Amino acid sequence: LDRAQSRSALGGVRKTPQLQWRSIVNKFTPEKFDKLLEQLLATLPAASEGVSVSDGEFKQTLEDLLTIVFDASSRQHQYTVMYTDLCEKLMEFVAKQRPEFDSRSCVWAKCQAIFRTMVLTPPEIPRELPDDELSDRKAKHKEKMVGIVKFGGDLVSRGLVPSDGVMLWIQTLLSERAETAEPSADASEDQSGQAESRAKNVEQREVQLELLCAILACMGSATQDAKTLTEDNRRVIQDVFSQMERLSMDAASLSLRIRCLIRDVLDLRMAEWKEKEGKLKPGMLLKREEDAGDAADIPPSPSQAPLDPSLLATLQQVEHHLEVIDDKDGKLERLKKLVALYYSGQERQLVVVANSTNVARILDLLERSFSDIAFHALDCHSSDLARSNSLKAFESGEVPVLLLASEVSTRKDFDVCGPAPVLVNFDFPMTLQLYLYRLHKRAGSKTNVHTFFVPQFDVRHTASLVAALDAAGQKIPDALRKVKDQLSASGGERGGDKGAGKGRERGVAVGSGAAGGHDREQRGRENRERGGGGAGGGAVEREAPARGDAKSLRRPSAPAASPKAVDDDAGPGRPPGEAPWRRNS
Repeated sequence: LDRAQSRSALGGVRKTPQLQWRSIVNKFTPEKFDKLLEQLLATLPAASEGVSVSDGEFKQTLEDLLTIVFDASSRQHQYTVMYTDLCEKLMEFVAKQRPEFDSRSCVWAKCQAIFRTMVLTPPEIPRELPDDELSDRKAKHKEKMVGIVKFGGDLVSRGLVPSDGVMLWIQTLLSERAETAEPSADASEDQSGQAESRAKNVEQREVQLELLCAILACMGSATQDAKTLTEDNRRVIQDVFSQMERLSMDAASLSLRIRCLIRDVLDLRMAEWKEKEGKLKPGMLLKREEDAGDAADIPPSPSQAPLDPSLLATLQQVEHHLEVIDDKDGKLERLKKLVALYYSGQERQLVVVANSTNVARILDLLERSFSDIAFHALDCHSSDLARSNSLKAFESGEVPVLLLASEVSTRKDFDVCGPAPVLVNFDFPMTLQLYLYRLHKRAGSKTNVHTFFVPQFDVRHTASLVAALDAAGQKIPDALRKVKDQLSASGGERGGDKGAGKGRERGVAVGSGAAGGHDREQRGRENRERGGGGAGGGAVEREAPARGDAKSLRRPSAPAASPKAVDDDAGPGRPPGEAPWRRNS
């Protein structure tokens, strides 16, 4: 009887507005947006209901709802755009119900309050927790901080909050540092306390720089938009990017992972944020009856997206040679022939771009096959002095072959004066957009471009690459057409199956099911080169040469390699920060 009475009593309790809002907001997805928005707005006080609500009560209601929206956006980064749309709809609703009410300032006040309490205030985590639980709590807190700043960046790019406030966020994230520990009476305790304080300073500094990268990447082209930012704020952004350029080369105080994150944002800016625009985002699901409908009703895939005219123009003007090669050994043999053809035969310099995992093998090949040719190699570990000397030697003609790791191939600080006479793309980049941008940075009208395409690893680029070459009027090799035809036939055979679309999305293997696995493996290697994503983004491991008598080139793979750890293997005669495989003739 008591249980029945308790259930009856609980059933009679009406849900509070906060519980209703949280229940609705947690269900939001792009395909349910309109339906749930209508339900959410129905819970807010409206003038048509004839209920008198004071301005103070209305403001408190809006603040409580915004708290729930901000909390959801901090946990679900993939829906940042959707929650920004929700804020915009709420502000439109408020403008109709209370024209005199400033909803914009209310949204910004909530942004500022959360930024101060969550981002600027260190989390209260008990120090006596086990290391794994302590790391887990820190990671979860950082994840929420990233969500908040990304949401703020998207709000300012839409003009929903004042840009001046977000400029203060950016400056704070760029310059704020933790205070040093207070000196203690005991010298030994003082030394340990100072060491712990320095470690916390580095950790907090790197977290703030990661947040800075997140907010700038989310704002994207809005950082250069005169309608979004004032002229003074655009000058501030220019200064911020200049400071980030210097930080991206600060190997002494920043880890490799953070420097790569900064470099990724700088590369996006140089590419005019086009890679950001091309990224896939969660969208509305197609209805089941539309899946089997006419192909014209299906949204275009990224490979069918229109190409940027300026990048396409570069592809049109170069002498482009796409070579379909079976495996890595075939690429090495072809590279050897190209070096012999262009330098030994025509005395033309070459720039070779390859993934870091293949640099050691290429250097070993050049050393064995061309003992009389000088060659330099550069990657993100190269010191400023080594980079400057190598670029000057190449520009003066003293070095005929310059080998660049893919992560630095489009960086401004690795530019040489003028396009390369011959550009060899030993490895195809992660996306077609990055490939075209590499040509835009390194090639000119008189450049001979040779690009190696291995179907086993690069099959996912087939359709987009054929479309780009056709649009630029470049020759499409018969071998590449054959790969495309095999992919089309493989997709057509399963056209009636429910999983046909998924098969084409994942990149169907040519003649077998192996290419999908190799495709994922290749993406994993490329992501590790860029240093992003993983919590333990330490030094990049380099593959050892194929010859058994060659010196191992594998770096230590500590979970959280410090800048010092990266330089510990410098060895005698090599400056700290210089790659261990670099050879100068």
